[in-house]
Amino acid sequence: MSKKLSIIIPCYNEESNIPSLLDEIKESFDANTFEVILIDDASENILSDFIDLSNYEFQIIIERNSYNMGQTRSIKSGLKLTNFSNIGLIDGDCQNPPQELKRLWDMYLNKNLDAIVSFRIKRNDNLRKKLSSFLGNKFSKFLTGSQLKDMGSSLKVVRKIILEDIFFNGDLHRFIGPILEKRKYKLLEVGVEHRERKKGKSNYGIGRVTPVLIDSFLFYFSDGFTRPLRYTFGKISIFFIFLSSLLLIIALFQKFLGGFSLYSNPLFTISLFGYLVSAQIFTLGINKDFD
Repeated sequence: MSKKLSIIIPCYNEESNIPSLLDEIKESFDANTFEVILIDDASENILSDFIDLSNYEFQIIIERNSYNMGQTRSIKSGLKLTNFSNIGLIDGDCQNPPQELKRLWDMYLNKNLDAIVSFRIKRNDNLRKKLSSFLGNKFSKFLTGSQLKDMGSSLKVVRKIILEDIFFNGDLHRFIGPILEKRKYKLLEVGVEHRERKKGKSNYGIGRVTPVLIDSFLFYFSDGFTRPLRYTFGKISIFFIFLSSLLLIIALFQKFLGGFSLYSNPLFTISLFGYLVSAQIFTLGINKDFD
């Protein structure tokens, strides 16, 4: 196994934190064993203007997205720029100590793992962020069946070839651990320190729950993204057919046993709408499979 690490750091408005983070990385790792890929996700200030590359002996690659793509697609962009076969992931807010990433990296090498993920032993965030994370985590764990303690912890070390096999879209960076579980990779979860944010403003809140819920349902219907899209959309379509049929049966019972008008019954209208939705979803799934 290669003993060099590519560290991908997605950043959005983290120019006040990245120089300190790079200094900590420099202190934690030997200069000839790693590289850093910074993905500036169309921050309001251009990240490269705040970094003096001459201060660092290790290689730093800075790429700026043309628009705000989100953390998942930023990781995907960073993956394409890496030169080594092992990938480290860490946020740019300085809440995750690079020393902990180094500890994960050492364990990853010593135990010959496919991946090592983390959980925050004591989370140091405000109540709003804790609440949104708690709700998303509970719902995601329910639908994914994951045994991991913390799906939102960013610190990870994963073999590059494994990450390249994951379809990075939506908010799927949160589902790397469950995806690896589902695919039976050799995986370990380790508790890590988590620090309070000192600079900058958090980009996460209760609004992040919605995309997590959507991706959780997609994970469930696609069996952990191990099945083709047509089967995923097919399952959703069957669900709507079942629900629509149930409503139609109730509407028919009300007509023949209770004398209710079928055409003025809202259950009948909803059931017809459900059949149309199921047909649309099924057609979309077939088209997506042949894109």
